Amino acid sequence: MSSSGTSFPECGTFYFVHQVFPDAIHRAIISVDDQRYEVDIYIPSCSTVIEYDGMYWHKGNKKKEIDEKKNLALNSIGLYVIRLREMYLPVLKQYNGKSILTCTHSTNHLREAPLYRNAIDEMMHTLAEHTIDHRIKEELEKYHISRSAYSTHETQDIYAIMYDSVVSNSFVDYCGIEFWSNADNGNLIPDHLPIKFDNSSIYVICPNGIRKEIESRSSRRTKVKCKESGLDCAVCIRHILCPFLDSCSPEVRNDCTYVNEAIVNIIARRSNININARVKKDILDWWKTYDIPDKLIEMNKSGRYQNVENDLMTLYNEFTLATGISDYTDSSFTQIGMNSNNNTCTNYRDHSMSSNNESSPEEGTPGNKLLLQAVIMKLRNWIKGHDL
Repeated sequence: MSSSGTSFPECGTFYFVHQVFPDAIHRAIISVDDQRYEVDIYIPSCSTVIEYDGMYWHKGNKKKEIDEKKNLALNSIGLYVIRLREMYLPVLKQYNGKSILTCTHSTNHLREAPLYRNAIDEMMHTLAEHTIDHRIKEELEKYHISRSAYSTHETQDIYAIMYDSVVSNSFVDYCGIEFWSNADNGNLIPDHLPIKFDNSSIYVICPNGIRKEIESRSSRRTKVKCKESGLDCAVCIRHILCPFLDSCSPEVRNDCTYVNEAIVNIIARRSNININARVKKDILDWWKTYDIPDKLIEMNKSGRYQNVENDLMTLYNEFTLATGISDYTDSSFTQIGMNSNNNTCTNYRDHSMSSNNESSPEEGTPGNKLLLQAVIMKLRNWIKGHDL
């Protein structure tokens, strides 16, 4: 239900009618004497009004009296009135028009409701009796709504009718809105759609080119919520790296050019390193091998995250301090614990010793394995580069 009282089945009814009658108007205002009536659908070309009477808005005797008065007023100026009324609503007094039984809906796919499909068919056949256009008349007489013949964006386009104006706290405040997929979302407009909108058919195209479904409203992250918590988009992991980082598999994010470029640029800028192919490879090897995305995501979820660039540099500096991989000048090999004068390799554990010369971890610990892997990787690269 939209804030204006428009329901999804009402908008769906207009969607189907408008395909046949381009002059149909949704939420038209019709004046009768000194009284103004809002009608769900008005078709000027056949002098017909269509009302969708849902249980939510039309239950009770008081509403029954209002509907009956509205019928008589519209009839008085020559308008025929078709009402699609949901089950269990009271029967209206006789008027110049037709009441058609339909059903309540718990699904966004109207075609899946047999009673609704039958109601649309009967409505179209009734409209055939009130149009003078022979082509449209023939089309309506044969009209049958198929359960399976969905157009590509039918559900999205019906919601676009339902949400047709700008709202506060809209999808413009959604983290990742810059990747909104026009190709998948039909006529929907982000600033018309409430962030609490609960529909599973809204999509973005992630920076890696993968089509992603936007999260359910219960877990949807908004910029508004972040700001209320004192967080700033300018330092956020989703803003700086990728809004979908924590929903990607390691395989996808490791091969994501968008994220990889962001990582290399941050490390290079904050470390004052000149980018070249070897530096880029070293940084990305570190990023992928030591599960840095998972560490950043965990820091974010645990509440320890404050600034993703600072956290990223903290992890990177811990790594370079432990491994000695910090000097990227072509003539120096200190990054692998190698003495450039005599080409002898020093003990790799020397590089993990603290400034007060405490002894290094025992061999066989995870820290030593990490250092050994790094040293071996660097030695192999150096040997390969010198054709040894």
